[in-house]
Amino acid sequence: MIVPLSIKMNGNYIDDIHGYKVTLYDCSIGRRDCSQCLSELTTRLPLQCGWCKRSSSCEVKELCTSDEWLPYETTESCDDPVITEVWPLSGPYEGNTELLVRGNNLGKRFSDIVRIEVGGLPCTLIEASYSVSKSVRCTTTKSEVPNVLGNVVLHIIQAKSARSSQDFTYTDPTIHDFTPQVGPKSGGTTVTITGEFIDAGRNITANFDGFACLMKREQDVWNETTVRCKTSSVNTTSSAKLSMHFDGAERLAPDGKVFKYTEDPTVKSINPSRSMQSGGRQYNVTGTMFTAVQEPRMVFSSEDEIFVGRSCQVYSQSFMQCLSPAVYSGSLAGSEYNDFTVGFLMDAVEDLLQLDLDFTIVSDPVYYEFSEEGNIKEQRGKQLNIRGSDLNLACTAEEVHVTVGQDECRVESLSDVQLNCVPPEEEPAAVNKTGSRTRNGYPEVRVEVGYLSLYIGYLKYQKADTQTTTAIVVVSIICLLLGIVVTIGLGVILKNRLKYLDRRADLAKDILTTMEMKERNRGKFVCHLLPYLKGSVNFIFIVSSSLLLCF
Repeated sequence: MIVPLSIKMNGNYIDDIHGYKVTLYDCSIGRRDCSQCLSELTTRLPLQCGWCKRSSSCEVKELCTSDEWLPYETTESCDDPVITEVWPLSGPYEGNTELLVRGNNLGKRFSDIVRIEVGGLPCTLIEASYSVSKSVRCTTTKSEVPNVLGNVVLHIIQAKSARSSQDFTYTDPTIHDFTPQVGPKSGGTTVTITGEFIDAGRNITANFDGFACLMKREQDVWNETTVRCKTSSVNTTSSAKLSMHFDGAERLAPDGKVFKYTEDPTVKSINPSRSMQSGGRQYNVTGTMFTAVQEPRMVFSSEDEIFVGRSCQVYSQSFMQCLSPAVYSGSLAGSEYNDFTVGFLMDAVEDLLQLDLDFTIVSDPVYYEFSEEGNIKEQRGKQLNIRGSDLNLACTAEEVHVTVGQDECRVESLSDVQLNCVPPEEEPAAVNKTGSRTRNGYPEVRVEVGYLSLYIGYLKYQKADTQTTTAIVVVSIICLLLGIVVTIGLGVILKNRLKYLDRRADLAKDILTTMEMKERNRGKFVCHLLPYLKGSVNFIFIVSSSLLLCF
C-alpha cells in the first residue's frame, strides 16, 4: 500500500516539500508458500522478501534467523510440490479434456513445470492458465481403450514430483434414454437424460438436431447416470434426435428416441373469473396442448412484478385445474387489484404470460372472531353462525371449509357478511385442527378458504341440567323398585287368592249340588255367586291401576 510520508518532531510535523510516498507491505500477504514468496512474478525484488524455514512464512530477513532464511535470488529449491485437487476426475477416452491441477509449490514460474501425466498418458500443458505455485492446466490425450484410470503425476525441475490422491478415469459416455420426449416449439422444456458416464469431461453440451439444449448443472441431478438440459426454441414443429458432446467427443441417443416439438399451448377460458389476494382458489382452464408442458402454473403479473402459483393438474390436452397465486403488493382500488393481469407460465411460451381475459383480483374475506369472552361461543340450535365482511367476493359456500376441532362443520350458506354451518351433533375432542389439545378444554373453530386458515374461537356445547337429570334417575329407580315390590306382592296375593277361591269353589260346588236338588231355589243360587266374582274383578283393577302410576 502506497501512503504519504509524514515526520513529526517535538510535537510538530516537518513540511514535506517533495511529496514523498512510501510503500507499506507484508511479505506474507498473498504468498502462502515458498514458491510464491521467491517468484519474480509475485514478489518484487525491492521488497527484499524471503522464505523463513523456521516459521514457514514469507518474511523480511530481520524477522528470521539468517541461516534459516532463503533470499529472493537463492538457488536452493523450495519444498516438494503437493497436489491437493484435480478436476474433473473423468473424461472421454478420446481425450481433449482440460484438467485443472491445484496444489502448493507447483513451481516459481511456468518453465519450472516439466510435464504432467494422467493415468500414465501425457497431458499437454497450457501456459496461459498457469498460476504461480497454485495451479496448472493441461489437456488429456487419447487413450486407446476406455475405462483406463490412474493418478495425476506432476513433475517440476530438480527432479521433484507430486502425485494426486485421486484417480482420473478415461470413460466411454453412453446415452440410454431421455424424458420427456415432447415439448412446445418455444422451448423451455427441462429434459432429463440418463446413461453411463454422461458427466465425463469439462465441456458437456447437448442438442436436438443442432438446436441447443442448455445444460443445467444441478447438484442433485448431475452425476454419471443423470444430467439435465433445457430446450431452446425452434421455428417449426418437428421430431429431433438427441446428441451430446463430451469435450468434443460425440454421442447419440439410441435409435427411435426422438424429441417432438409441438405447437405452443393456448388458453381459451378460465373459470371462475375472480381470485382473492391470498390465492389458493381452484380454476378450471380450457385450451390446447396442455400435455406438452411440464409444469404449467398460473401467474398474476404487473409491469414490474410477477407472482407464480403452484403446478397445475393437467387432465387432458384441453383441460387442467390450477390454483391462483398469492399477491402481496400492487395498487388496490376499493376492493380490487386493477394493475394485475392473469396468465400462465408454460415452459418458455411467452405469449401466455399475460392474457386479455376478464379476470379480477379482490381483497381477502374477513372473518370475525367470536365476540364472547375468551372467544368461547356457546352452541345453541342446529347451526353455527360466523360473521364477517366481503365473504363471498371470490368464493362460494362449497369452497369454504369450517372445522370444529378436527371435525367438519358442514357449510350450508354464505353471504357477504355471514357463514352458516352445521356443527357435529356430539361435541368433538378439545383440540385444534392439527390435533393439539386446547388449553381451555373446548374444540377450536377454524375457517379455511384458499390458502387462508383463520382462527375464529372455541365452541362450547350445552350440557344437560345435572339436578334435573339426577331427579329423573332417582324417580326412575324408585318406580323400578316399586314395580319389583308390587310384582312380588302381587304374586303372593294372587297365590293366597287362588287358595281362597279354591275353597270358595268347593263351597259353591256343594251349594250347587244342594240347589240342583231343589229346583225352586235356582234363582237364589245365581245371586249367591255374584259377590265372589265381583271381589275378583275389583282386585285385578286395583293392581292394574297401581302399575300405571309408575309407568
